[in-house]
Amino acid sequence: MPYTAIKALLNPEIIQGLDTELGRVKLKESAAGTKLQPLWCWGLDEHSVVFRPDKLKTKSALLNPKHKGIHKGCDYIIITKYENRNAIIFCELKSNDHKGAKEQLYCSIPFIDYLISLLKIHFGEDIGGYERHFVIFSTARRLRIKRTSKKLKSESHKGIPVKLAGNPPKIHIKKILL
Repeated sequence: MPYTAIKALLNPEIIQGLDTELGRVKLKESAAGTKLQPLWCWGLDEHSVVFRPDKLKTKSALLNPKHKGIHKGCDYIIITKYENRNAIIFCELKSNDHKGAKEQLYCSIPFIDYLISLLKIHFGEDIGGYERHFVIFSTARRLRIKRTSKKLKSESHKGIPVKLAGNPPKIHIKKILL
């Protein structure tokens, strides 16, 4: 994956710091009064790119700001490689009620598609085959998982599977990719 080119295209304000030595990133909800504990996602490739598409209020000044949902996005996108598998992981963090979380995940898909197009046009880079994974972290009781669970709960939304991860203090990338 052309990580350097991806970072060059992104606004530096939205890039999340990565602990490259330990291969992990800290994900936390930015909403005031959140009950969701920050969590560490680990097992990441040292060149991984993690960014917060929802950090900036609008995705594009070219789009009508009055259109509901057009500027929504998930909390984090992780672009990484694990065991020779290229993956793009869309993450949404929610306290209690995870209403609207799936829509926020899916509203980030066009941005990634656009980013991939820009890589081809401006850098001649093709990221090739990659997997897309969608995951919701939430304190909602029905989303909690047992630490001993090997697989995350999953449900479908518009034909795309969404994994439900609860609110663990840490999660290995392998558990998301299963």
